[in-house]
Amino acid sequence: MSAVQLSPAQKSRLLALARQAIEGALQKETSAVHKRSGIEASDIYGIFVTLRKSGQLRGCIGELGGIKGDLGAAAERTAIKAAFSDPRFPALQSEELPSLELEISLLEQPQACRFGDLDPLRFGVIVEQASRRGVLLPEIEGLNDPAEQLRIVLNKAGIAPDSEYRLFRFAAHKCEAAQ
Repeated sequence: MSAVQLSPAQKSRLLALARQAIEGALQKETSAVHKRSGIEASDIYGIFVTLRKSGQLRGCIGELGGIKGDLGAAAERTAIKAAFSDPRFPALQSEELPSLELEISLLEQPQACRFGDLDPLRFGVIVEQASRRGVLLPEIEGLNDPAEQLRIVLNKAGIAPDSEYRLFRFAAHKCEAAQ
């Protein structure tokens, strides 16, 4: 099933599984058994979980390529990484959970592109150079300039702007709780 074809109920299920995984990790539930979501990841290239606390970024980690089988398992894995392993933030604490907002981005297969093909309101971007890679999701609040999008992703990857690198763009489909 393509990310585009996820129903509102399936999107809600993924968000619930991600939140439950974080709650279980906070409660140190090591015996929690993953329940299959019934949502297959066959056409999904990547998954990112973004956490916000009171509207501010609190964690964002994803997986690219190789998303196979049950999408719920990928949502759970990625949510736990975003909550406890994002190097920009300390591990999430229990008292933060009530104000935590979750968003899941399901990425389509990236396409090679040139700078002129970038549109931060429609497409995320990936830059690669040897073993370095940077990823920036689309629709980041306040980011609508392709040059700024490219500057940020190059900086994330540690790639000099005047060096050679490969550039890709991708569409992302968001699962987010109704506000």
